[in-house]
Amino acid sequence: MPLKIILRIVLAGLMLYGCTLNEPVIPSWSTEFTIHLPSKTIEMTEIIDDSLFFADTVSGLPVIRFEISDTAETQKITTEDLTFDDQTSDYTFNLESVLIDKSGTLETAPVSIGQILPPGVDPNAAILPPFPGSVVNLPPLDIEFDHFSEVEIDSGQLYLTIRNEMFLKIDPNLSIDVFDDAANVLLGTVLFTDSIAAHSMVRSQPLNMQNKVFRNQLRLETTLPLAGTADTTHFTASKRDDYFSIVVELTECEVARVVGQVPAQSFTSSDVFEFDAGGHKITSARLESGELNLQMVSTMNIGGRARITIDELFKNQAPMVVLADLLPGQTTINQIDLKNTTITNPAGVGFVEALHYMVEVEIDSSDGFVEITSSDQVEVQLTTANLIFGSFSGELSQVDLDFDPQEVSDVDVWNEVDGQFRLDDLEMEFVFQNQVDFPVHFDLKIEGFKGGASVVVNLTDQLLQAASVNPETKIILNGQSSTPSIVDLLALLPERIVITGAARISGAGNVNLGDEIGVSYRIYSPLTLQINENLTFDSGPDTLTNDDLDEELRQSIKDDLKNGSIRFRLDNHLPLGVSGRIYISRDKDDLYSTVITDSSRKMIISLELDPAATDAQGYATGSTENWVSVDFDEDYRALFSEVPLYIRPEFEIAATGQTIRLRQNDAIDISGILNFKIRVNHDEN
Repeated sequence: MPLKIILRIVLAGLMLYGCTLNEPVIPSWSTEFTIHLPSKTIEMTEIIDDSLFFADTVSGLPVIRFEISDTAETQKITTEDLTFDDQTSDYTFNLESVLIDKSGTLETAPVSIGQILPPGVDPNAAILPPFPGSVVNLPPLDIEFDHFSEVEIDSGQLYLTIRNEMFLKIDPNLSIDVFDDAANVLLGTVLFTDSIAAHSMVRSQPLNMQNKVFRNQLRLETTLPLAGTADTTHFTASKRDDYFSIVVELTECEVARVVGQVPAQSFTSSDVFEFDAGGHKITSARLESGELNLQMVSTMNIGGRARITIDELFKNQAPMVVLADLLPGQTTINQIDLKNTTITNPAGVGFVEALHYMVEVEIDSSDGFVEITSSDQVEVQLTTANLIFGSFSGELSQVDLDFDPQEVSDVDVWNEVDGQFRLDDLEMEFVFQNQVDFPVHFDLKIEGFKGGASVVVNLTDQLLQAASVNPETKIILNGQSSTPSIVDLLALLPERIVITGAARISGAGNVNLGDEIGVSYRIYSPLTLQINENLTFDSGPDTLTNDDLDEELRQSIKDDLKNGSIRFRLDNHLPLGVSGRIYISRDKDDLYSTVITDSSRKMIISLELDPAATDAQGYATGSTENWVSVDFDEDYRALFSEVPLYIRPEFEIAATGQTIRLRQNDAIDISGILNFKIRVNHDEN
């Protein structure tokens, strides 16, 4: 048999004998589980008995009508009404981050090729024999920054560039340990995973210097995998001059602390002066007199300037700007005259409820080394003093119009009633004559007495604009305006009724000194629903038990939950919007707190439900479909891996002060699903 054929047979046998088949590995996958949460319906019959409501029911009992009227004295706006207390706002402006310039290009002393050649290779020979690759530990290399002596980095990067000026290649995985030389602390290691060609330069990936504290001298300890040669090498004079060095570059850094040369830089921050206008809400106001005192204290070891712009204060039709010098460690005080200064919202709409100001600090370039830290601060104190408004537009709320008490004690009609009655259409009418372009707010107390019992009705409302619309404005309040209501009071069959109260100018408009306003009112009997306080209601918690989340599923959630979601559908059959929350907790006692101390054991989902459409009378004619969905990840394993698990929806109807109509079968329907995505491994059941 020819030799070639014999060799082929032998090789084929070796190949067959040397091959093995690995058992296939089935990858893991994910599967989903869906849990339907308990559905429920919360009807208005569950909350209609709440004491905050007055239901519009018809009892069929007799209706009794009567009238009480009075006129208050005319009141004027005086300078005392437009004088406001002195106020102070303190703000501490921390620098938070300080910049230092980048280092520029710094290069270590060169390491000659004679120091790098492996042992056994004579650096003085004219011809170098072939030699294998080897790992060489170079002598430590130092680099010194000249623009700081100490630094603590908030953010910044260090780059190392290898300058391989050798005829030899450098194999992969050259590593350089970077030390703070003085403290002998390792700051990080830079690794070059690719080979570096002869006579080339390669820049490293950045070394993150965040939270690194070091002095200005770094020590670089290099482990160099030197490539070998396959042939002899003529070691010429030019090759004897070959060398290795490292170029170091520290980028521009944000530092928490530095002792060094600090470049000129600026910092900007803002704050809000919660301006209390004595209960008034200002749209635009002119100051007759007053001062703004500015005090600034700098803790920096470097000087600079501050520019404070106050958005809502206008001088000569431009936002007010205050300039102040900042001296190292000293206090600067400025006093600004506010006469004829205007307070207004720069957007031209809305109330001025606060003064928004921006602080711009510029620090000078340091003359030599200084210490500066991100905790250095500028303390800003703004104080308003002796403010008197000559006029303003907005809402006025502090000019009171006192009513003389009105008492009705001879109400013989009560003696003619045997049994119960309801004054089902009682109304209260106010008539205002205004010289100012303002509405009027009033507080009214009506108290009925019979023996030792009494019923108190407190009513508050807001009127429309006056002078710009009509010098005489009427507003009517009825039985739905409060709980208890006028109807409840008359159901007491009172022996006497006392009416006391006060009206005050308030709402949106304009006012000037000397303006007058007069008011008269009457109560007479000519009912639906009003919410006087925010109403919070629910129907108690639901519980997920082992029947809903069995032990096997809970164990899978605990061990292999990947992610999941919870989704609720809420159908609102009410003629008004509803907000609320859904509480999900392992602890039943923790279902009534908005505080989450452990997010792995509790979840709170916020809700906003749109109102249903209404007919001309205000009754709901349908419902709105509202969805809310929350995704969660494996951090919520603990919440869903134990039972019982409690779910409590809570709803809130805001106090609107408006009359609404509800049917007893108006309701909120709730349903939901809980979805889990679980990792499944082939070797698990």
